[in-house]
Amino acid sequence: MTLVFDEIVTGFGRTGAPFAADTFGTTPDLICVGKGISGGYAPLAGVLIGDRIAPVLDGEAGSRAFAPSHTYAANPVSAAAGVAALDMFEQIDALGAVARLSARMDAGLRRVLGGRGRIRGAGLLFGVTLLPPDGPDPEAGAKVAAACLRRGLIIRGQDDWVVMAPAFTSEDADIDELLSVLGEAVDEVLGDAR
Repeated sequence: MTLVFDEIVTGFGRTGAPFAADTFGTTPDLICVGKGISGGYAPLAGVLIGDRIAPVLDGEAGSRAFAPSHTYAANPVSAAAGVAALDMFEQIDALGAVARLSARMDAGLRRVLGGRGRIRGAGLLFGVTLLPPDGPDPEAGAKVAAACLRRGLIIRGQDDWVVMAPAFTSEDADIDELLSVLGEAVDEVLGDAR
């Protein structure tokens, strides 16, 4: 059996550790990475291969091969963006920033939502199940996301939930603005909690 983690979203510190596998104390055989590896500035992805799987790719010439190829393969701009993003990840102490910002975000979400949401978070990845005072609303997430968008904030929302993933490079003021806009949107859709 092979364990594969899709860390396209969660990799490179999003959950507060280098990878979600680290957050949950797991060692997968393969980790798919993207987004964070280039800071989202260039098409770049990769597969990190563990010691148990790597020997399968080291067979005699021609017997086994790992030769991924696609339109953007070996793109020097993407590769340069990836190297720069990884260098910056260490230079700015991204994991420290994630820890600090996630604590601010968590406390702010609890303040803004009150009893109108159940919060789940790991690092700078937050999900909120919305709890309308008049009972479940299967469109609450989409309504809150639309209300946020009208105010200039893009979040993901559908069914009865919303998801937020602020940038590692956010400042306290950015988190505060996100929380303020979210609070206004939740008040609009679910009613003022005060």
